[in-house]
Amino acid sequence: MRQGDDVRITCRITKAEGVTTGFEGDVILYRVQALCNDRGSITQGLSMKRYTHFAEFDNALRAVFKADHPHLLANLPRLPPKEYLPQWVLGWFRQKPAADFIEERREALECYLNKISPVPYAGDLELVRKFFGLQPAAAAVPAGAVATTGTEAAAKDDAGVDKKGKGAAR
Repeated sequence: MRQGDDVRITCRITKAEGVTTGFEGDVILYRVQALCNDRGSITQGLSMKRYTHFAEFDNALRAVFKADHPHLLANLPRLPPKEYLPQWVLGWFRQKPAADFIEERREALECYLNKISPVPYAGDLELVRKFFGLQPAAAAVPAGAVATTGTEAAAKDDAGVDKKGKGAAR
């Protein structure tokens, strides 16, 4: 059995919401919940991500596969395209057209993430585990136990935006 074949990560994007960061204006944050079954050891992760984080993750993942597993590069799913909404629409994100856009993107991003795990070797990559807020493979808990990680990462994303949408000083 190849490395990574028995590591399965599933995720749900349970929430997508528009927030005001102050510095960057209105952005959409996605709450990503992940469950990893790593050879019988179960871990959970939680993180808050912007579309920019998904794009950076996709670029990094493609670079790793291009260098280490070029024959599998074509197996990676395509990141849904970023479609821009004018700032005034994001400001009114609760209106139906913007809400539909946000929900469609949430669904597309969730589908994208769930297509990564079946690609051989993907589940073993530290890059993938970090994105999902999961423990490193070496820190996995024993079979039957459930570990939860990433809760602090969910409180603030990489851009310093907390769940309430207030920008943090960097």
